[in-house]
Amino acid sequence: MITEFLGLKGIPLTGRFPLKRMDVGHAAVHVTHQPVLWVYARSSISFEPECLKWQIYLLLNGVEFKLKSTNEPNGSPNSRLPVLELPHTDGQTPVLLTDDQIRAYVEDGSCNNVPDEHLLHTIEKQLRISFLTYHLFIPSASLHSANLYFPATTKLISLQQSHHFNRLKASASVEIAKVVSGNHVLDHTHTTLTSWLYARYFPSEEPYECVPVDVDAVDRIAANALSELSANLASNTWILGGDKPTYADACLFAYLYLTLSLLPPSSHLRKRLTGHINLTHYTQRIASDYLKARI
Repeated sequence: MITEFLGLKGIPLTGRFPLKRMDVGHAAVHVTHQPVLWVYARSSISFEPECLKWQIYLLLNGVEFKLKSTNEPNGSPNSRLPVLELPHTDGQTPVLLTDDQIRAYVEDGSCNNVPDEHLLHTIEKQLRISFLTYHLFIPSASLHSANLYFPATTKLISLQQSHHFNRLKASASVEIAKVVSGNHVLDHTHTTLTSWLYARYFPSEEPYECVPVDVDAVDRIAANALSELSANLASNTWILGGDKPTYADACLFAYLYLTLSLLPPSSHLRKRLTGHINLTHYTQRIASDYLKARI
């Protein structure tokens, strides 16, 4: 029996499949009078940086919406979370927005408020890989991260969720390696029999296994990025120095907040961040004003 092979003797396989899923596409079959943002979440605040970025972006722009959690992104147009479901009535096909479509919806299609490209690169490349490294690849935090994304309830589901989390880490490791190397395409990746079998029978553009993560190189990138962002913020209220928050603030806040709220006090990245008082106060203020949260 396959269940015995998996160490699940006594658990009827037919009683577990098909697994109950909460795909966004299926969950959207209802009436909603407000936009609904579907995110990875275990509370009223998403723990995933892209999801939190768009959550705080909507809040910064005064958009009223409902927040709903799911760990199944398959119903999203791009198979990723978050996705914004627009208001609709019974019988209407829901309109689902992702990424820059959400921004265009909020800004009435203009998206004129474009932040400095160098600043955005610092946030969405350098700061992002810094957080991903310490969140997913440093044991003090990564052991908790798996349960955030894919909480296991049975041995069978635990096996499936472990596979999903390993795929998530593999994608993150490739993203990190590309930024560290400065190359859009890696020269080589490791190939094992397991990954070859997965690629043979379950073709995907996403990697099946992790590539090495150079933590020391990432730490140097993080130090430079935080110093640059701290100098850029200075004593301003918002990162671009204006009177109102921008898309760049949503991006920056997501990574700073999750660094402070998810990484343990011993984390090297968290210690580096708390060494920049203005960035720490900036994060605490936005969290208090818009999320009613304290960190």
